[in-house]
Amino acid sequence: MSAAHDVAINLIAYPITLVIGFFGRWMLTSFKMHGDRKLWKPFLGGDSLAIILTDKPGPRTPKVSVSEVQAFSDLRSILNSLGKEVDIQIGSTANFQNLRKRRFVCLGGPKANPATKHILDSLPNMPVTFDETSGGFKTASGGPFTEVKASNGVDTVTDYGLIVKISKLEKDANDSCPVLIVFGLRGAGTQDSVRAILTNGPLRKFMAESRNSNYCVLLKFNKKNSSNPCEMKFSGTF
Repeated sequence: MSAAHDVAINLIAYPITLVIGFFGRWMLTSFKMHGDRKLWKPFLGGDSLAIILTDKPGPRTPKVSVSEVQAFSDLRSILNSLGKEVDIQIGSTANFQNLRKRRFVCLGGPKANPATKHILDSLPNMPVTFDETSGGFKTASGGPFTEVKASNGVDTVTDYGLIVKISKLEKDANDSCPVLIVFGLRGAGTQDSVRAILTNGPLRKFMAESRNSNYCVLLKFNKKNSSNPCEMKFSGTF
């Protein structure tokens, strides 16, 4: 074949390759968007979605965890892409009278976020609980599941996070809305749990399929295992 013939073939093949690549990316984006919409469907109606962060007293204004701010940013990005506006609120000043008719997400555990504690205390039959004495999670079959440090006492080898979704904050109220709680044993665990919601296939599948139920998921983070960094230690509805 002549060089001119090769050039002609390349000129024809190049735009075809571009179109195929563009179409492939579009299909992947559309597929993920469809999955996101199913997963987040209970939270897409009504007014803006409130995301409640933990805070600590500061010299002038409350201090918010950097990990939770990043988690908030990640959640806001995906929800905005689905057409949902979000606003940030602080746990220590959250007004449940105002929130009871709103969809909202709590970031941070019951030791740090009063909103999380208020909700979990109202759920006596939770299949996974946070044990304040051990600082870990417990299930009916085991635990406590606590953070595991490396031999240097600094690096984390194993961590855990919990995701709880309640279909109605007040089960007997017709106008009550769904709530999602996400937290880890530390701020990093909360951020890892949010990332798992956005990227972990088995978790996303479970959340989408269980979107009309109350459910909880205990996540295990394997910090030193790149082939299996996140797994569902427990998942179920209640």
